[in-house]
Amino acid sequence: MAKDNSAQSKKKNDTLRFTALDFFIIVLVIALIAGVFFRNKIADLFIDNVMSENTEIGFMVEAVDKELLALIPESDSVYWNGEYLGTMENITSEEAYKITETDLDGDKVLDKIALDGKCKIRGNIVVSGRHTDKGLYIGGGNYLTVGKMLEINGTGYTVNVIITEIDVK
Repeated sequence: MAKDNSAQSKKKNDTLRFTALDFFIIVLVIALIAGVFFRNKIADLFIDNVMSENTEIGFMVEAVDKELLALIPESDSVYWNGEYLGTMENITSEEAYKITETDLDGDKVLDKIALDGKCKIRGNIVVSGRHTDKGLYIGGGNYLTVGKMLEINGTGYTVNVIITEIDVK
């Protein structure tokens, strides 16, 4: 009976042993939870925390129907992912073209051909957000940078735009 008692106490001590690996796992889980909870505060340590109210995002829409241009009014509020993005400004259009390559006796020639009924739209969206050297944080964590494509919604239209520039005022 004494042997059974010592075997049970040895088994009990083995299950309660706390190792360095256990400590490391607990610290890692706490750090992950804190990182998720404080993610915006951690991001502030690594980015320039300057809020800009009048940042202009230049955009371009290629080869869309000319009728779409009439649907995009100046000072229209636009939305991205269901959240307010900013207001439209300085909307312009130009003829849309496609570039084709032809082979003339071994020489390659590029031709610029107008697309009937299509235009290229350019403009600005005035937004507010925190800016960095390469882009802009808006809405708490959405990052915009040159070259990013956005599907924006306005009054009566939805269009995919490509960001061409970010101008912090």
